[in-house]
Amino acid sequence: MLQVPGGMCTATLIRPRIVLTASHCVFEDVGGGHDSRGTISGSFTYRLDGVDSEVALDRYSRKRDAMSNAFQSATDVALVRLKEEPRGLTPASLASRSPRRGDAMTAFGYGTNDCGTWDFWKIGTTSTAFTKRRGDYRWGGPVYVTCPGDSGGPHFGTDGAVYAVTSGGRVFGNVSASVAANADWIRTEIVELER
Repeated sequence: MLQVPGGMCTATLIRPRIVLTASHCVFEDVGGGHDSRGTISGSFTYRLDGVDSEVALDRYSRKRDAMSNAFQSATDVALVRLKEEPRGLTPASLASRSPRRGDAMTAFGYGTNDCGTWDFWKIGTTSTAFTKRRGDYRWGGPVYVTCPGDSGGPHFGTDGAVYAVTSGGRVFGNVSASVAANADWIRTEIVELER
């Protein structure tokens, strides 16, 4: 879970100190504008063996062209570098191709299939009050499995790779950004953030 002053999103560890999320999640924290890189406050919280742990955020990089209509954008991707490696976690691999219609997928997030509680961050609850949820579906199908709070969350294929990032849940049209379609930007920004 990625917590920033503007709210909460889902994020996936893809390198020892880098998480993948939605650009609009970072956009909320840094107050808009068109800067694509900078520092960020907040934390990445994860649960391992029933214990919650938290790692502070350090820097971010977000895709500029995602900001025109972030909640419905195929380019709504961002990377956030953590101040230290989360202990005990293995980074997820990224898919080398875009999902195809009919591919079996699993979306993860903190709001998945629970759209009635999407404004939880406004009431001051803590991260331990949230449970990661999953939604299984077929890519391109009519079933909407994501909700607000899932933004930035991964869509895993049956091979265990991350194929997409949730941009907007059911309320925003169930749009996701393909990892493969944004691969060049992701690779370039990983190099920048790992410096």
